[in-house]
Amino acid sequence: MSCIRAPSGKPIRIVKWLVKVGDTVRNGTKVLSYRPIENSSSSGKELNLRSDAIGTIKTLYSDRPGQAAEAGSVLIELEGGCAHTTVIREMCAECGKDLKGLKLESKHSAHVSMVPNVPELKISAEQAEELGQEDKKELHNRKKLALLVDLDQTVIHTTQNPQHASIAAKNQDVYTFQLQRHDPVLYTKLRPGCRKFLVEMSELYQLQIVTFGSRQYAHKIASFIDPDQKLFGSRILSRDECFNPQKKSSNLKHLFPCGPSMVCIIDDRDDVWNGATNLVLVKKYSFFPGSGDINNPDKFVGSKTSQNEPKHKHPNRKRKSETDDENDSPKKVTKGEVKAVEAGGEEVADDEGKMDLHSDQSTSSSNEAKDDQASSKGENGKESTGGGDGVSNGGAKPAETKTETADAAAATDGVLPDTDDYLDRLQEILTEVHHTYYEAYDKYVAQKFEDIPDIRGIVPFIRSKVLYDCVLVMTGIVPHNYRFPHGQHRVYVIATQLGAKIDEEVTDKTTHLICGKKGNHEVPERSEIRQ
Repeated sequence: MSCIRAPSGKPIRIVKWLVKVGDTVRNGTKVLSYRPIENSSSSGKELNLRSDAIGTIKTLYSDRPGQAAEAGSVLIELEGGCAHTTVIREMCAECGKDLKGLKLESKHSAHVSMVPNVPELKISAEQAEELGQEDKKELHNRKKLALLVDLDQTVIHTTQNPQHASIAAKNQDVYTFQLQRHDPVLYTKLRPGCRKFLVEMSELYQLQIVTFGSRQYAHKIASFIDPDQKLFGSRILSRDECFNPQKKSSNLKHLFPCGPSMVCIIDDRDDVWNGATNLVLVKKYSFFPGSGDINNPDKFVGSKTSQNEPKHKHPNRKRKSETDDENDSPKKVTKGEVKAVEAGGEEVADDEGKMDLHSDQSTSSSNEAKDDQASSKGENGKESTGGGDGVSNGGAKPAETKTETADAAAATDGVLPDTDDYLDRLQEILTEVHHTYYEAYDKYVAQKFEDIPDIRGIVPFIRSKVLYDCVLVMTGIVPHNYRFPHGQHRVYVIATQLGAKIDEEVTDKTTHLICGKKGNHEVPERSEIRQ
């Protein structure tokens, strides 16, 4: 129990009380005005007494104006104390107490870090929810949603391979830079139409970067894409602010305390979001031949682990974390398991076992070959993770095609063609998501809908229209040693999410037959499949 006392030295005469019982006071709160009593017949000028403690007022002593109080006597009794609702750098911003090493167990204490570029600032859950509600109200007033934007292989491609220096010098939208003086030189290529895409999306969404690159790397890339800070501002979340080095989803509760009902995500990986239903999975962007994701979280964590392992021990044996054990996990798929499925002119491409919202892969086969090659080949055995350690994607080299040979020849001249136009398709998808949300929201405001719309329901709904009314039969897709039910295999899961129905046998209702390899003896005559 704490209290507020009269100033020491001289007695005072209370002029006016500025607080009442039940009020909460903090350091510096004005509680009353008074005059020092100089002698029995005169008083000094009027002054204000400020609180030097934190709590809720339980009792007021000498609560009538005009009363005199002895120097140092108790005027106010407080209860509750400071809940430490705002903390920065392990120090309470309310009472100034050093909280280092202390565990704040109160539900009113600061636990939420809402500002990505100031992770040391934390506020209470109540304050966070209040701010979150204000943010949602502001977005609704501006007819916008929130869009979390991944960087690497979504809107850019970065490499540190010095062999690509000539490519960087002769191709547009390639930036050459170093994060630190002695760091390797990095080359970053913007995906074609990147700036146009982000500028037009900023009319519909509030943009925020979420990347596994380091803080310095993330802000450097943002300065290339958004030099005037009109698109992202300070809304940049890097690996340094992520609570989990392999999961971006761990930060969602802190970024959006009221829930991600207005949040859409674009990323080339779905595993880092724990299968979030509001994710639009993007086709990987790969420009530099032989280079994968420079900020791959798996490789970054793996490289740190390897530092503690004995060197030269079993040099030919890969660590378990470096191998793809598809047979032990229902979420993984072996390379090349998913083949293209034609549905009304649209293709549902694998792209290393991942699909975007509509899976409308209209790019040429040469680009797909380059993407596969880039994701499977290593880059001199190493890749940087935005200034950190890492290893590039490994794997068998795919068969070389004439297109790949032509691209390789072009690369030796320093000019590499870039015909990627995926962002145009992605813009259509995100525009449809925004339109669907606010069409439903307007009906909610007009009391035609009972529930407020949620992006986590809208994205799956739009995705399910891709293969709607399609009946698939798959053969040679799931390995014979797959230990889980076929319905849990990634290919089956994705096809179901896209709205398809999957049968075990070909019937007159079958619309598509997906084969794992050519010449499969189980493939029936084409005439048996419904046209």
